[in-house]
Amino acid sequence: YVFQGGELFAILDSNGTIVRICEAVKLDSVLIDFLDRTQEVTVSFRKDGASIVTKPISRDVIAHRPISELSKYRLTAVDSSWQNGIVTEALNDSESGAIVSYVHRRLGFARDSTGNLYFLAHHSIPLDCTLQRPTSYFDRPEMTTPHGDIESWKARVADFVMPSPYMQLALSLGALAPVAHLLREERVISDLPVIGIVGPSSTGKTAALRVIASIYGSTEETGGLIGDLNSTTVGLFATFAQNWGIPMILDEATYREDMDF
Repeated sequence: YVFQGGELFAILDSNGTIVRICEAVKLDSVLIDFLDRTQEVTVSFRKDGASIVTKPISRDVIAHRPISELSKYRLTAVDSSWQNGIVTEALNDSESGAIVSYVHRRLGFARDSTGNLYFLAHHSIPLDCTLQRPTSYFDRPEMTTPHGDIESWKARVADFVMPSPYMQLALSLGALAPVAHLLREERVISDLPVIGIVGPSSTGKTAALRVIASIYGSTEETGGLIGDLNSTTVGLFATFAQNWGIPMILDEATYREDMDF
């Protein structure tokens, strides 16, 4: 292949005959998950004289069907197997100039190869932090050290929790989740407890969930640890797919009366 005039061409023969494939494409960035090694890439190309940068795309998708995926962002090309191969080759060759960053999405407890138990903080590696994967990912303080510190957390929740026995109970139940996880792992218990917080509207149910979530990470319902049962089932379970040994916190349970908790 060859790039000419902002477009990608395939070289067909030894005489230099070329045919247009699509706009010139390249990898701008690669985001690698420390734990499962999955990758998301950001691809850019020019369209109508303006630079277009796509949203992050799975590396597997780009490897097998880049044209159909990038066509969603107005890439123009014939979606054939051999042309997909040319686009994939061009993207792979451009990776040497891409920004490589690392992240991990798992939150909760994990064991290393020697059986030691660790608590993994959520998204603790900055997205702009370029690192080499260590021999053991647990060796990195970025993997196990949460944002903030215990004293600042205590100061923020003390005035809110201590006056209310209900909030104290919620905080205690949230803190028990890792213990239940470990007891089940050791086969001391067979089932994890399911606890419902019920009451009239505007009496602090969601606030109690935020108190529980604050032990482990973000208290937000969008991008945080609180799942909203008003979402789709697929979206709901995707929220919790990377959480291990911490509470599955669900708000607005009345939206899903059909769900067997």
